[in-house]
Amino acid sequence: MVDTHAHLFYLKKSLNEVVINAKKAGLTHIINVAIDIKSGKESLKQANQYPEFISATMGVHPCDVAGFLDFKTLKKELSTGQYVAVGEIGLDYYHMAASKDEQVECFKKQLDLAREFNLPAIIHSRESDDDMKSILSEYQDVKKVLHCFSSSAEFALSVINKNTYFSFTGMITFAKRGKVINAVKQIPIEHIMIETDCPYMNPVGIKGDNEPANVSLILDKIAAIKQLDKQETHTILEKTSKDFFKLNFVNTK
Repeated sequence: MVDTHAHLFYLKKSLNEVVINAKKAGLTHIINVAIDIKSGKESLKQANQYPEFISATMGVHPCDVAGFLDFKTLKKELSTGQYVAVGEIGLDYYHMAASKDEQVECFKKQLDLAREFNLPAIIHSRESDDDMKSILSEYQDVKKVLHCFSSSAEFALSVINKNTYFSFTGMITFAKRGKVINAVKQIPIEHIMIETDCPYMNPVGIKGDNEPANVSLILDKIAAIKQLDKQETHTILEKTSKDFFKLNFVNTK
């Protein structure tokens, strides 16, 4: 299993304890996702402690783009080849921590960097379906995953192409989340990934900080929703994640 979206730099537990728990749960890799340049560098520092198990990303979250102008440093970091994706980037019209114009401009500039460096993009999208759909249509050649997907199946199917994927969190373990569960049902399994978004988005029954080990609960739910064998689901999702992030490791499950 691959946890395709974690914020390890926010966890209260030691990184070593988190990694031990993850390996015990059957994980093979964790994508440590940045929200700004500072956390991107911290993400890389953590990844370098466990280079076979953790990979880092670099990008500026839509809630952190207000007044952001340092694209030179962002580009310099991405040019090192040490990051596996550009992210977390996107649009957030719920919190509106920056204007729509600022968010769109920063999002497009970061998608341009993903294109330039041939990196996938990890996308945050909240209450922004119309603008998101329009922008994605301009970047159909860029590999991208809409993380913590919570929009409708109709939206997903309207933007899906060979380069577009959708990642689901512990949200799908709650029965009341009918819309997102329906999205899981309708999106082809080959375009699905799983994530914890830790320390947030706890699966049902999990108290305290979420952590990568809990991604197994999300895999189980995907298998149940899709009415697929758990091992078959694991094999498909792991291949998708490895190919998307260009990961190299031996599947031990």
